[in-house]
Amino acid sequence: MNLPTKSSEQSANIERLVKCPSCSVSAVYGPSNLFRPFCSDRCKTGDLAAWASETYTVPVSDVTSDGEESVGDAADE
Repeated sequence: MNLPTKSSEQSANIERLVKCPSCSVSAVYGPSNLFRPFCSDRCKTGDLAAWASETYTVPVSDVTSDGEESVGDAADE
C-alpha cells in the first residue's frame, strides 16, 4: 500500500510561527510575511536602525604581538 507523500513544493510552502526578534510577538515565518523574521515594518526598521547606530556590534578577534588572541568589541577600537 502506497501512502501519499508531500511534495517538496508543498513542504517548502509551510509557514510556521516564530518570535519576532525585536518584540517577541508571534510572527508568521513564510512568504506571506514581507517583514520576516520580524512581525512588522516597525520592528524591521528598528532593528536596522540599531545596526546603523552601532547599538549592535560583532565581536572581533585581535592577535597581539605575543601571538595570543584577544576577543574584543569592535566599538572598543
